[in-house]
Amino acid sequence: MSRTQRFLGGVGIGYVSMVLALVVGLWLTPFLLGRIGTHDYGLWLITTQILGYLMLLDLGVVALAPRETAYATGRRISGEGDDVALTFARFRGIVRWEMAPTAVGCAIAWWIVAAQWPGLRWPLAVILVAFLAAFPLRLYHATLQGLQDLSYLGKVQLAAWSAGTVLTIALVLAGVGLTALPAGWVLTQALSAILCARRLRRQFTG
Repeated sequence: MSRTQRFLGGVGIGYVSMVLALVVGLWLTPFLLGRIGTHDYGLWLITTQILGYLMLLDLGVVALAPRETAYATGRRISGEGDDVALTFARFRGIVRWEMAPTAVGCAIAWWIVAAQWPGLRWPLAVILVAFLAAFPLRLYHATLQGLQDLSYLGKVQLAAWSAGTVLTIALVLAGVGLTALPAGWVLTQALSAILCARRLRRQFTG
């Protein structure tokens, strides 16, 4: 498959995902508000903001990985070198060093939020543990971006989002309440990381 085909495939699936997320989101928000209430839904929005701040602890390392991987791929194609694997290893080492301050940040965030909103204590604990576990695994997705495997990434994003959304809706209907939202989020992150790791190991073994 050529670069153009991979690009167009990724763009097409990306647009489908965007439209689907928009349509489902317009229905899902009133559904959640009606089922779990404005208070619990507000707590969930606080949680997503906390995750956004914690992502800043990455310092842009994973965001830089796709570009550096693409550069390494270009050098391999032009015969100037074959250091794609070395690029991946270098970024993996940096991300590992980031784990300690990220764990401290998660612990501080949990301590502050749990004191202010006791209802978030256990849901936030589950999310932060999953966030910490998935923190280094984001490198798989970033590397596939650099390798321009965009069509596959689009499919992964759509599949992971769909699975997480279906689980959330099912648990809300089952009366689980606020816990349904963290459960759906964790499934989305886990499925995305597993599928990207599987792809990288099978399709780009070197």
